[in-house]
Amino acid sequence: MTALSDEKLGLLLARLLVATHSFAYVAERDPETGALTHFEIAQPERAQALLPLSLETSYGLAFQAAILPDDLQARHATFRQREGRFQNRFQCRDQRGTVHSIHEEATMEGNQVIGILSILPTAETLVVPTAEPAPTTNPRLLRRRTSSITAADIESALAQNQFTLAYQFQVIPTQHRLVSAEVFLRWRHPQQGLLFPAKFLSVAEEAGIMGAVGHWTATAAAAQQALWATADVHLPLALNLSTRQLLDPQFPPSLPEATLLLEFPESALTHPASLKPGLCALAERGFQIGIDNAGLEPLDSALLASLPLGYLKLARSLVQDLEAPESAQKAHRLLELGRACKLTVIADGVETPQQAQWLQKQGCQLQQGYLYSRPLAAEALDEILHSGSYHLPGSPYKKAA
Repeated sequence: MTALSDEKLGLLLARLLVATHSFAYVAERDPETGALTHFEIAQPERAQALLPLSLETSYGLAFQAAILPDDLQARHATFRQREGRFQNRFQCRDQRGTVHSIHEEATMEGNQVIGILSILPTAETLVVPTAEPAPTTNPRLLRRRTSSITAADIESALAQNQFTLAYQFQVIPTQHRLVSAEVFLRWRHPQQGLLFPAKFLSVAEEAGIMGAVGHWTATAAAAQQALWATADVHLPLALNLSTRQLLDPQFPPSLPEATLLLEFPESALTHPASLKPGLCALAERGFQIGIDNAGLEPLDSALLASLPLGYLKLARSLVQDLEAPESAQKAHRLLELGRACKLTVIADGVETPQQAQWLQKQGCQLQQGYLYSRPLAAEALDEILHSGSYHLPGSPYKKAA
């Protein structure tokens, strides 16, 4: 058999992971570089059938070639620094160019590593459009077709159950504690494929049907939450609200009975008096309320004290720009304000260990972002909830007064 390049073997090994969804391995680590050697895959007969490899090339070299470069460096750092049981998250690119998120559980004893690799389906990778747009070579026609979302389309999507949800962890990483998950809405459009909220929510707002979209989202989230509860997994879910939803007196009564964290944008605070009745109605039903995308503008402690709030979410743009002194100062001010007002602060958009460490030093332990997970399909989150990677004691959110 002709030996293949490490790059091609990496792509083939990525294909194996996609085909099998998970596999176990045993390897030896180099304590100085963190690289794995003498890499062997469990169930070798099945692996060999799916992935015929040259005996001259190791699985380890092939797998390292499949991991994206930045992730490979981070993974090596993990094997250099840690012992005992741990987990990794990294990405792998298959032969089609599709990037997959990988969850790794491993135990290290001395220089021996025993691990399990699992591919995590996201809401995006699970979706296969039922039909594709007709091919066209005219970009203007394509742009016109992909932007022609109407209120009738959204109402039809609700009726035909074309929407789906994705979930992203909110964790205390130092405690391996999964506190809650934020819910993201996706639309499986039959012609245009997967659509994100920025593509259609403004249309729903203008057409006055945001209440129906919000009701579907909350109902679907509550149903998933109830399904997890049957397996004794009780996970609070966070939903984003629009200003219009808060101003609608019919919205609070329409929400299902569920453990929900409801957050509204900081920009809505320009008219706090008009928001307060809706917020109080939500608090009376026992929902926890927070301000999303906070820290971009100065917040008044007296204003915060007048509202039934439980938490603040530090703006993603600040978290991702903490190296800039101005962003770091704004983030620091919000954390100080949160402590003064006895509100929990969660950092959104954490993508690097450096950002996580800075936030932890500032006292912000509750974090969310790609460093811990991308928005995942319920099936993937379910797998992690039952893997023991995180534990789920009571939520630290302050109860609304």
